[in-house]
Amino acid sequence: MTTLEKPLSSSTSKSIFKELLLFDRDFLSNVGPGPLIGADEVGRGSLIGPVVASAVCLPPSLTRAEQRLLETLNDSKKLTSRVRAELCDAIHSCCRVGIGEASRDEVDTINIHHASLLAIQRAYDALCTQLSPTELETAFLLLDGRCLLPGVAKARQQSVIKGDGQSAAIAAASVVAKHTRDSYILKLAQSYPGYGWETNMGYSTPEHRAGIAKRGRTPHHRNTFACY
Repeated sequence: MTTLEKPLSSSTSKSIFKELLLFDRDFLSNVGPGPLIGADEVGRGSLIGPVVASAVCLPPSLTRAEQRLLETLNDSKKLTSRVRAELCDAIHSCCRVGIGEASRDEVDTINIHHASLLAIQRAYDALCTQLSPTELETAFLLLDGRCLLPGVAKARQQSVIKGDGQSAAIAAASVVAKHTRDSYILKLAQSYPGYGWETNMGYSTPEHRAGIAKRGRTPHHRNTFACY
């Protein structure tokens, strides 16, 4: 078991969760009251399938029960698949969640950069249907990375580099996006053995490349990796 696969200790996870929440609270104190939405995507560097994104709005104040459910929250890459699955259920139970994706064909047509933004936009739009008109006016969007969404006012959004390790809202979005996409790829792997998708999730590993060399490309493999 690698370091990343070891569950966080209770004291460590609680400390990280508090730091993530503090970031969001401090951020809101500067931009004003309103729903804070975190957004993230996964699958950008994969050789197969869609890019999946999530947008998550945590409650303005968490009950003790909700805090216990979310206390292991962290950057999804630092969590085991089991913890991500448990957290995903917890996030859906106490937060407002939107999920969006851009298909493999869209990745090939508009390139991975724009497909990633499209998936995030769809996740954000799905979440916005759950907000009241007043909440929509005051909502603020935090995005992991460097880019902003063209469809959202610049004054109401901000990108945060490595935000999935800083913001609770972005971390929650990263967990939902990764668990959602991984679950899809695991099902896909059952129909396409020999590529190692059940462990590499479609990313470029020696096993995946060997599978392509031996068995060829599948209908799920992307045809382009242009960034812009």
